[in-house]
Amino acid sequence: MTPCTQALPPLFALGYHQSRWNYNDEEDVAAVERGFEDHAVPCDVLWLDIEHADGKRYFTWDPSKFPQPRAMLERLAAKKRKV
Repeated sequence: MTPCTQALPPLFALGYHQSRWNYNDEEDVAAVERGFEDHAVPCDVLWLDIEHADGKRYFTWDPSKFPQPRAMLERLAAKKRKV
């Protein structure tokens, strides 16, 4: 009988995940991300709380706090970080 094995999770899932309640805006996310770089702390994922959403509706962005979400996500992805 062949042994049953589980597929390995993606490598980023095993890395450090930064999560906190309420990032205020795009600059706040960038400041936290810069802190990891300035202190040479590896960080694979930044979790945003529901406060980033427009009216706390899933799959939306608050346009006043996150006016350029695509650009923010692209900057983080360029550094191999996920959101």
